[in-house]
Amino acid sequence: MSVERQRQLELLVRRNEAKTEHPYYLTELSHVLKQQMTEGDLIDLEMTDTLLSRYNKAASSTDPTTTLKVVWPSEPNSSWVRVCFCIAEQLQSEPVALFAGPYNACGAVRVKAEYALVNAPSVLAFDRDTLRIQSLDSDGGLYLDSYEESSAQWIELKVWGDWCSRATKCLAETATE
Repeated sequence: MSVERQRQLELLVRRNEAKTEHPYYLTELSHVLKQQMTEGDLIDLEMTDTLLSRYNKAASSTDPTTTLKVVWPSEPNSSWVRVCFCIAEQLQSEPVALFAGPYNACGAVRVKAEYALVNAPSVLAFDRDTLRIQSLDSDGGLYLDSYEESSAQWIELKVWGDWCSRATKCLAETATE
């Protein structure tokens, strides 16, 4: 079987999984983001794969000039929530790809950056403790992760690319509050 044929079959299997196992994906995301999501907001699987590949490559960068990484205790009113709100204000209605829930089968979702960031705690709960967004041109991205270590809950924020300077500004602003 040719590579192209194999790839097409894999896409069909994933699309079928989306229809049979995740028929309420957009409804669930609409509740999480407090915004109506429609079929038009879904990014097709091939583009989702391309964007995710770019996301994973950029997320692995450790270049301190283009990457910001911070870890906080996961207290509900801690700095990380204020930083997410500040970044939301910075990015506002910039369209991003949100990789949440069963995006591998359903596709990433095109949303305004602010929707994902102001609802970060809900997205973390929906996506089993991660929030991943990336600009549609892949020039900026953000990873937020809730995890347990040494019997304590932590939040890790990593921002890169064009968004790094805005996140750094937000971090400085919230540190003075």
